[in-house]
Amino acid sequence: MTLSATSPLTTDNETRLLDGEIPVEWQSTSITINSRNAETWQLEIISKGVAKAVEAFRVNPEMTKADSRDAYKFGMTPKFQLSKDLLAAGYTQWHCVVQTLSDEEAASRGIKRKTVRYPVHVWLSPTGRPLLQKLKMEGKRVPS
Repeated sequence: MTLSATSPLTTDNETRLLDGEIPVEWQSTSITINSRNAETWQLEIISKGVAKAVEAFRVNPEMTKADSRDAYKFGMTPKFQLSKDLLAAGYTQWHCVVQTLSDEEAASRGIKRKTVRYPVHVWLSPTGRPLLQKLKMEGKRVPS
């Protein structure tokens, strides 16, 4: 059976999410890449973003953008039942930025800084376990 974001958060669905299954509504597009459909270089960025989120969560589970612009919990208004249930169960969504080139290196290559700063979104369980990682690619550099 296909996992849907319109489904409630059951024990079975939570296990499927923690095992890396992606709801059909959140499958990869040209703009958003989830960990199931990522290329190797994208997986490396996702992995670094998840590590940043987990570390920020361990330091301060209520981390805000004012505390750190590169890793913070962010609020959102869920539109899918699964998102609503995740929030109700204590899961939080985090935003992390992974920069693949230093400002100096990007400038020396004539590359705009914002194109090498990749946003990664990840849901964290109440204990800090990650699920539903995604990489946002809109306006970002694709390495050649």
